[in-house]
Amino acid sequence: MTIKEYTESCLKFAEASKSWDKLDENSFYTTFDKSWEMSGDNQNGGVGIEWAFHLPEEEIRAQAPEKFLAYIAQELDMALALGGEELTYTAQTLSGLLKPGIYSNSEIK
Repeated sequence: MTIKEYTESCLKFAEASKSWDKLDENSFYTTFDKSWEMSGDNQNGGVGIEWAFHLPEEEIRAQAPEKFLAYIAQELDMALALGGEELTYTAQTLSGLLKPGIYSNSEIK
């Protein structure tokens, strides 16, 4: 997943949820298949996008790169704290998540 793909998923979520009054606190709102999904357990392992709820496009575009990188840092911190197999698993997961792509916010249209 690239920052561009993450940003686009957040924008799709914001558009789809703009008429909602609130989010379901028992659901996960995450990236899925170059878009997003709502689930009860985040079994797909997507990256959270609930922060984009009711935000304007320009705010989403401004915040998405930092939110994406914060997620990666959080996952690495957790893996380092746990060590062992968890570290290996998280490193493999993040490696698969971070394929080459657009990493400059200026290139996101």
